[in-house]
Amino acid sequence: MRNFTWIFMHYFKKNILCPANLLVIGLPLVFIFAFDMLDNYISDFLNIRTYLLYGITMPIVLGFQFFCADLTSDWLHHDMKGPTRSRLLVSPVAPWVFYMAVMAAGWLFSVLYGSIVVAVTAVAFGVEWGNYGWVLVVMLALSFITQMVGVLIFRNTKTEKSGTRVSYVFGEVMLGITILPITIGNATDLSAPVVAIFNHSPVSVGMGIIANDNRLYNLAVLFGMAAVMAVIAFIIGRRGETER
Repeated sequence: MRNFTWIFMHYFKKNILCPANLLVIGLPLVFIFAFDMLDNYISDFLNIRTYLLYGITMPIVLGFQFFCADLTSDWLHHDMKGPTRSRLLVSPVAPWVFYMAVMAAGWLFSVLYGSIVVAVTAVAFGVEWGNYGWVLVVMLALSFITQMVGVLIFRNTKTEKSGTRVSYVFGEVMLGITILPITIGNATDLSAPVVAIFNHSPVSVGMGIIANDNRLYNLAVLFGMAAVMAVIAFIIGRRGETER
């Protein structure tokens, strides 16, 4: 337990001190500010209130959680395949402890920064998030799924640079799936199977939980996704250890 705590704190501090990780806060706020200006422009010049800000804020904030997959992927690449690999191999720390600690550090970091963005949007833009307890539950689940994806990216990419690229592509795809239905009118022009996929994306399910829309069902779906990702990451992680 002491080794886990030390490794966790070490990587959590590294996440905090990495300037590039500030993008997790900055980019969603830039997008939200742009939608706020567009909403005000349409309201002032066309006398139409679109409420774009309120419809897009929650999906953007939750969707940006998926960009945090590189937190786990990059550190595992850097230290498990980099200069410190030899020291880790002879250390008394079990590999699974190291993996879990790095993942937990990325998990807490992404939830913390996501919570900061939620607070800023509530104070600066007046966005109503409803019950913040459910918001936290959803963010914990989304971030957990994302960190599991980070482990999978690490296991299936050769270098830190390639892992980072795949992580960003994953974030972009998931963010696109999140906001596309909203930008085209809640996917009303798409076929039923595509609509079903959009409605069962992690963020859409999370938004249903926050809005108390069939909450028990959506909770089961979201935590089912998290459990499946955990099992896949565990199996691939164990296979990688045996093949090493």
